[in-house]
Amino acid sequence: MKKEDIYNLPKYYDIAFSWDLSEEIYFLLDVFKKNVPFEVNNVLEPACGTGRYLIELPKYKNFSKIVGYDLNPEMVEYSNDKIKDKRLQEIASVAKDDMITAKFSEQFDLAINMINSIGYITKDEDILQHFRNTGECVKKDGLYIVQLNCAYSSFEKPMFVEWEMQSQGTKVKMKWTINSEDRKNKLSYQSSKMEVIDIDKDKKFKIEDEHVMRLWLFEDLKNLFQKSGLFKLISIYDKEFKEVNMTKEINGEMGNLYFVLKRI
Repeated sequence: MKKEDIYNLPKYYDIAFSWDLSEEIYFLLDVFKKNVPFEVNNVLEPACGTGRYLIELPKYKNFSKIVGYDLNPEMVEYSNDKIKDKRLQEIASVAKDDMITAKFSEQFDLAINMINSIGYITKDEDILQHFRNTGECVKKDGLYIVQLNCAYSSFEKPMFVEWEMQSQGTKVKMKWTINSEDRKNKLSYQSSKMEVIDIDKDKKFKIEDEHVMRLWLFEDLKNLFQKSGLFKLISIYDKEFKEVNMTKEINGEMGNLYFVLKRI
């Protein structure tokens, strides 16, 4: 099995993460409606990857503009090709940029950051910079919805999830493992394994990748939101889209959570 960055293979990454987004998008639209006191017409997506949300959102609501950015040039090119294929060029676009330094002069009604993409920012000062830069381009009373998973209350051995997706003659099997958590340095050590069977191109291969990510502790998160000076945490939702009691312990056992931040 060879070592390679899975983000350099956008076609197969896109298939691996191609589950149905309809229920999640209905949930997001409901959160927009409940918490934004004006019509949501434009959206920013940091670390947008293959552009799945950018392309799916217009199927459920009319938007005037949807902008994404990603650090990986392969992802950017792939996303823009998909946008052209779906004839969404008039409203959607993806640029190359990173979450720490990206700035926009225009104002967005809201921003979304899904599947713990923000976890690739590991240092407090860089996370704060990201929140401040993003906050500056989100309108007052707009939202920033961030999906991430917190540290486990009890971590005794590696934990993993496996799944398989298929599209047009290509099958992709994934295994994603959380190998260890370093609470002292606030780091989560993770790995991924991808197995691809591409019948059209008569290819079969396996790759693995290592991921050093931020270990999110809820108290740290709240402090970072507050220190940004631009966002206030107003609610948290679980993977079943049910609101979470923020006065209770928030931990990794709860899975990926949606943190709803209000621009103040």
